[in-house]
Amino acid sequence: MSSGRRTRQLQEDLCDKYQGRPDVSIYWDPHKSDGTEKSGKCRPTAYYGTKCKENRVSYIDIIITKDNEVSIICEIEESGADPKKIAGDIVSLLIAEDVSVRKNQHDMKGKQLKLNDYFFILGVNASEDIADSDRLDEIGTRILQIIQPIIRDGRKFDFIIADNCDELMDKVEKRIDKILKLK
Repeated sequence: MSSGRRTRQLQEDLCDKYQGRPDVSIYWDPHKSDGTEKSGKCRPTAYYGTKCKENRVSYIDIIITKDNEVSIICEIEESGADPKKIAGDIVSLLIAEDVSVRKNQHDMKGKQLKLNDYFFILGVNASEDIADSDRLDEIGTRILQIIQPIIRDGRKFDFIIADNCDELMDKVEKRIDKILKLK
């Protein structure tokens, strides 16, 4: 299965699950366009300072807003992740101040959302042939120890490790549901 395919399925499943909730919006990065017009498919982009290409720090896999406030930011590494990639995902969002989202790919105006109080979920597939889950857990713990003093008030961090993509997507979806208090 190609990298990103399971993340894309999770993105679409979340859109379907929450479509009846007017207080919740899902914005997601399709990575590749397939021509569909699914709502929320917009390549959310994190910035610091003025919104411009030079201040872009990250494209985000999934952003979930509740009552027009960023509630969850989710990055998923399907093919494992080395410490450099994990640290990069985390640091880019620590320095970000805003995200740009659009209703769909054709919404050229979009909107800017401030990054204040939100959950950051970083999910990593640690299948035996890709990475060692104990090593990843150790890296996650070390990174948390380092970043804890600089995490802005109200931001929370979850590091989810699983032994395969199915388990990872299930854990991430359950965590999202718990945060949004939907069972």
